[in-house]
Amino acid sequence: MRTREVKMPRPAGLVLAAVLLLALPGCFGGGAREVPAHLAGGNAASVQGEKEYRKGCWQKALKHFTRAWELEVLAADTDKKAVALNNMGNCHRMLGDPQTAAAFLEEAAKMFSRAGDAAGEIRARINLAAALADAGRADSAKRELSRALALPGGADYWPLWNVRGIMALDAGDLEEAGKCLDRALAAPGGPEGGRAAAHYSMGRLMLETGKLDAAQEHFSTAFSADRQDGYFPGVADDLLGLGRVAEALGNLSEAAGYYADAAQVYGLLGMDGKAQDALSRLEAADGGEGAVVTRHFLAWWGEGYTLEAPCE
Repeated sequence: MRTREVKMPRPAGLVLAAVLLLALPGCFGGGAREVPAHLAGGNAASVQGEKEYRKGCWQKALKHFTRAWELEVLAADTDKKAVALNNMGNCHRMLGDPQTAAAFLEEAAKMFSRAGDAAGEIRARINLAAALADAGRADSAKRELSRALALPGGADYWPLWNVRGIMALDAGDLEEAGKCLDRALAAPGGPEGGRAAAHYSMGRLMLETGKLDAAQEHFSTAFSADRQDGYFPGVADDLLGLGRVAEALGNLSEAAGYYADAAQVYGLLGMDGKAQDALSRLEAADGGEGAVVTRHFLAWWGEGYTLEAPCE
């Protein structure tokens, strides 16, 4: 998903990519503690992993989060082990392995629950729901969202409503999707910052229902937030959404520009499937005449000639 799904038409699956329900040591539970210097490396690894995750560099993020996990295993720090499991699970989901992600996230949720950490458990269960949805287990995903909703403060987490909205949208229940996404945009929030993922999801819904001006507004808001945060996959998704709106409005030249930009960002990130989809849309929008430069660089980058690859 964006599940910051949502993934979309992202491939069938939720786009929570973009919800970034990561956890960092000290975010939950009993506050900061003195840690001997030789055991403090887990915190630094988690912070570095979070930076890579926000860029969409999930393989690099996974390495950092795995290092954090190993250091917390040595420290026998159960709370921080749960944090690391949550974060590794998110990476596995974004890398296309929802089964492994679900196993990690379920264990993280149990660990947070045993520790009485409601905030950590809410995040883990929302992430688990996204992984289960990606794996085609919609009923199990709904059950996890209900569990998160029942926890203290669960209803205030906008990512929960975003995931529910994405699932309803993918299931074709547009009325339910609208209700959930309205709540995602109105919820007090939890600690996450901007709501690019929720605006992106609402843009999808507005596009689906033919409300093109509203769709453009939501995609534009998501684009501004993702660009400010440096979340590159989200930037590309938002550009593709804006291109679809422009195309629906009959502005093919404008649509081609958005599609070219989206294809190029996807290409630099190594997201070849999405890059080719955007390229196909570009070629259809302008008759193929304006796609020469984009095709050149996609081929160039595909052969490994990348001078500014953000995830290398």
